[in-house]
Amino acid sequence: MSDMPPARDNGPAPLPRCARVALAAVGPPAPDPASRSVWADVIPLSDDRVGLVVADTTSHGVPVTQLRRLVAEVLETAGADRLVAMDLHAGQLQGFFSKPVDHMTAMPILTQFVQDRLANRDLVIIAPDAGRVKLVRKFAQKVGAPYALMEKERPAQQVAEIGYVIGDVKDKTAVIVDDIIDTAGTLRAAADTVKHEGARCVFAAATHAVLSGNAYANIEAAGFEQVLVTDTIPVRGGAPDNIKVLSVADILTDTIRRIFTDDSVSEVFGGENQLF
Repeated sequence: MSDMPPARDNGPAPLPRCARVALAAVGPPAPDPASRSVWADVIPLSDDRVGLVVADTTSHGVPVTQLRRLVAEVLETAGADRLVAMDLHAGQLQGFFSKPVDHMTAMPILTQFVQDRLANRDLVIIAPDAGRVKLVRKFAQKVGAPYALMEKERPAQQVAEIGYVIGDVKDKTAVIVDDIIDTAGTLRAAADTVKHEGARCVFAAATHAVLSGNAYANIEAAGFEQVLVTDTIPVRGGAPDNIKVLSVADILTDTIRRIFTDDSVSEVFGGENQLF
C-alpha cells in the first residue's frame, strides 16, 4: 500500500455571480430518461481560464493548438455535450470542439452603458491592436462614434509597446475596447499613447476581467476615468474604484432557457453574436 496521503478535494471553484443568478432564474430542466443531459453542473468558460490560450506557443515552445484541443477533449470526456461561451478570443476556438458551441457576447451590455452614460461626449472608440478592429468597428457602429487603431509591437509575451494612433483622438473621449484585460500592460500603454495624442479623457471596456499580476497598479497608473468589465470572472479584492462591473446574468439566463426549449440563441443578440 502507498504511504502517500489521500488527495484533498477542495471542491469546485465558486461560480461567478452571473452564473449563479442565471441558474437560479432558469431552474433545472425536466429530466430526459433517454439522455444523461440533466442539468448537473455549469463550467463558466472564458478562454484564458481553461487553457484556450491566446498566444501561438507556450513558454516551452509547445504549439497551443495541441493544448486547446486537449482542453476541448477533457471537457467532452468529462461529459459536456454542449458549450456555452462568452466572447471567445478567436473564432477558430470553436473548431476544437466536436460538440455544439453557442457563442454569447457582452457587446449589448457594454455598448448600452456607453450610450447611456457617455452619449453627450465626443467619443472615439479605440482598437488596441489590429486583431480587435472588427470588434471595435461593430462597437463604434452601435454607439454612433468613429474609431481609431493603435499601432502596436509586442517584443515579448504580456509585454506591449504602443507606437502611435491611426485616427483622430484630439480633444475626444476615448474608449479602448478589448475582449480581455489580463495584466493591463497593453491597456496602460494604449491609454498613455491616446492621452499623448491629445484625448481629453480615456475609458476602457472589456468582457473578461482576468486582472492578474500588476493589473491594478497598471490601471491606477493609466489614469482611466472608468474601466468597464463584466462578471464572467469574479473581480478579486482590492480593485481600484474606477473599475465598474456589469452583469451578464440576464444574457446567460436567456441563453440557457432558449437551449432548454430548443429556441434560437442568436435571437437574444439580434443575430449579432458571431465572433468578429
